[in-house]
Amino acid sequence: MSATQIAFDCLECLKQAGVMHVGIAPGSRSTPLVVSAEVLFRDHLRVHYDERGLGFWGVGIGKSTGIPAVLIVTSGTAVANLLPAVIEAYYSSTPLIVLTADRPFELVGVGSNQAIDQARMLAPYCRFSADLHPPQSALEEGAWLSSVMAAVANVDRGPVHLNMRFRDPLWQETELICTRGYRHSLVKKAAMMPVSVAPIDHGLVVIGELGVRDSVQDIVAHFAQLGVPVIVDGISIATVAPHPLVGQMGEWYPDDLISSPVDTLVHIGGKLLSKSMNAWISKFEGRYIQVTDSEDRTDPHHHSKEWVIGPIEDCARAMTFNSAAKVPIAQYEAHISRHSEWFQTQWSELSAMAYLQSELSQEWMVFVGNSLPIRLWNMSRGFSQHPYRGITNRGASGIDGLVATMAGAAEGSGRKTMGIIGDISALHDLNSIGLLGGLAHSVTIIFNNDGGGIFRYLPIRDYAAHQSLFRVTHGLNFSHVAALFGRHYQMAETQADSVRAIQTAMN
Repeated sequence: MSATQIAFDCLECLKQAGVMHVGIAPGSRSTPLVVSAEVLFRDHLRVHYDERGLGFWGVGIGKSTGIPAVLIVTSGTAVANLLPAVIEAYYSSTPLIVLTADRPFELVGVGSNQAIDQARMLAPYCRFSADLHPPQSALEEGAWLSSVMAAVANVDRGPVHLNMRFRDPLWQETELICTRGYRHSLVKKAAMMPVSVAPIDHGLVVIGELGVRDSVQDIVAHFAQLGVPVIVDGISIATVAPHPLVGQMGEWYPDDLISSPVDTLVHIGGKLLSKSMNAWISKFEGRYIQVTDSEDRTDPHHHSKEWVIGPIEDCARAMTFNSAAKVPIAQYEAHISRHSEWFQTQWSELSAMAYLQSELSQEWMVFVGNSLPIRLWNMSRGFSQHPYRGITNRGASGIDGLVATMAGAAEGSGRKTMGIIGDISALHDLNSIGLLGGLAHSVTIIFNNDGGGIFRYLPIRDYAAHQSLFRVTHGLNFSHVAALFGRHYQMAETQADSVRAIQTAMN
């Protein structure tokens, strides 16, 4: 069997399983995969010159749709450039399929060009990986296909990697026909798992990071209907309708907010963003129940004595409450909202973010970058006028690949998309601005505070060399970058400027 035919069969298997989007970073050794992808996915192909950006584009596809993108790269350092995106996908349980082309084993370690030991490079951060040698028999061809199906079976929990070795000739002009039948599906219909949790007394619910298929609004509505107070952590990148039992401003809460009796804390989902809530939980001594949809541990305080694993919404609905904690969420959120006049008149990163919150609605897919933007977003959620949901890269909390992830989210969702990132993050991912071309409606907002603004809020700000070693001041703006990539550009230097610029961009 030719190299192109076995590549074609593998990609056909992925297409039948439900894959829709394929990203390609051009190279020679990946020719069999690229040619096959053009035949099978020509309407949903994205070609990009930077493997690192392409990787995060795939992360954005997975986070916005729940369906993995396929990434195809050539051999050598191209594979290494995917590592940051694979790490993010691993720690956020984002589906992603990586196909790396490679030299055959006899050309590795003997001085052959572009031949490195790449088969194990991504393995520590993959849910499944396989090193596939050039097939020389029907049995070995079957091994390739069974490895593809094994990857499909594991990709719902995070990235998978198939290292595909091809011998020359890499391409022969021939008709590519799939004669195999595939019956494997990407979407797992998880059955309801039996939940055995004793009834809960004086319960409080905190919602952390959720998967793309979990509805924050539905979970919140369920507990609110039961009369149970809920705090929605900012990592969910969701705002919900105001309710006396629902808190969204956890970053502002003092220690005494939950000083009233809370006997049981129910932690729904994964990690939390709020430093205030994490600090409170670290001191909590009552009954702590964790509910997750995977076996990955997300309890840095090591408090959990009861761990329920299963479909999040099903597990949440199976719990019973004898009583709810009396937490004064409504009074405190109302107190914060009284500061709205300050947010409307003062010029700062926080006031600009508060205005954005008031303008965003469900028609927008929102991507919030790490470092300062995600903190500002978390602090200003109470000013949202309409419920909406977005995504973030909090798996590993890096600032690399944020523009690319936004582009993938926009392409995957097909919706109006807004990315909110910092200036250092933007400088780190300039190549990926090229991925925004051709998208129907995308807006990128860059908080340009001339360097790492978050360090102004950390103890290191008092260090003598803080400005030069941590802030990384640069004195740059992004007007020429926008022109280079054909993007419309506006710069806001006052609160009134920001309101006008945001309204113009969104309209």
